[in-house]
Amino acid sequence: MSDKKQDWIFAPKNKGERLPRIVLQDERFKSFDLNHLIGKPVVIFYFLSIHHPFCLELLKIIQSKINLFREKGVSVIGISPNSSLDLYESAKKLNILFPLLSDPEFQAAKALGIVLTAKAGPKEAIEVRRATLVLDSTLRIRKQYYPKQTNAHVLQILDELSEVLPENQPYIVKTHAPVLLIPNVIEPGLCNEIASRKNLHPPFNSYVDKRLYERVVPEILKAFYFKPKKRKDPIISVYTPDNKGPTKLFRVHAQEHDAPYQYAIVIALSAPDEYKGGGICFPEYSLGIYKPQLGEAMVYSTFLLQEILPVISGQALMLMSYFYDEETEIFRTIKHQINTGTANKPASHKPNDPVF
Repeated sequence: MSDKKQDWIFAPKNKGERLPRIVLQDERFKSFDLNHLIGKPVVIFYFLSIHHPFCLELLKIIQSKINLFREKGVSVIGISPNSSLDLYESAKKLNILFPLLSDPEFQAAKALGIVLTAKAGPKEAIEVRRATLVLDSTLRIRKQYYPKQTNAHVLQILDELSEVLPENQPYIVKTHAPVLLIPNVIEPGLCNEIASRKNLHPPFNSYVDKRLYERVVPEILKAFYFKPKKRKDPIISVYTPDNKGPTKLFRVHAQEHDAPYQYAIVIALSAPDEYKGGGICFPEYSLGIYKPQLGEAMVYSTFLLQEILPVISGQALMLMSYFYDEETEIFRTIKHQINTGTANKPASHKPNDPVF
């Protein structure tokens, strides 16, 4: 095989490209799906070897600065061709507090576009470049670095995060209703696919459930100290100038339902610039209008007074559902028995809403 530099081919990813699905084993010997990082920016440090002095020093510096990355709302992941056992021993020795993933087959290196290839007879030779990539909350590449120093490299990334990820910078919040906004719950491509069909086929329904469990349920637990156990079957609501939805103020919890739903969730299947007007207002707090971005989820208590504003032009599509727990399931069963006169009879075997 020739060692000439021009014989090696390097094909880095372009800015804006989204990573394919990558599943690796972490330092705890567990499967780690990088798709679970969707919703929060991430910096990926790819090491050549955990035993290389440069890589080891870089790892120590990253750990020393880990709180600065967290303050900027960024996750940190380390990837190396080393085995999970090597990574486990290093993480334990250095007290590493961020995930380290094993990439012995260079699956991630190829997906990240940091491999050099050259022909070696009938086979292909591979050489991996040490690299750092900054990804946005949809796992699209914003910037790539090829470190030649350790401390200066980490400081450069921290200094440039505000420029590379401008949408991730803090801002002053004005009067705001107790509403939880969770970005990138459903990928834009899937939003468009669901919107084009205007219904949830089983594969979509299954994937939406998976995303609700992975992305939404943990955030509701953190924000409201409530862990949903059940959810109402989601429906797609279409709002147009001819179909404006409710035009008066209402509280979901005060309406007649089979169960006293506790939290509502709305996921935008169309971007706000695809329609004029529309949105949801919570007038008890302000006259601000909430219009979730494409794929973004909005979660709020069903006790809130709300108003769905009319769409003036275009079309707004929203995926809507409700969350509740076991206690409200008991209420639902009792209410059903009272309403049907079966309070002293065996409970119906009618299927319940899905359980997470």
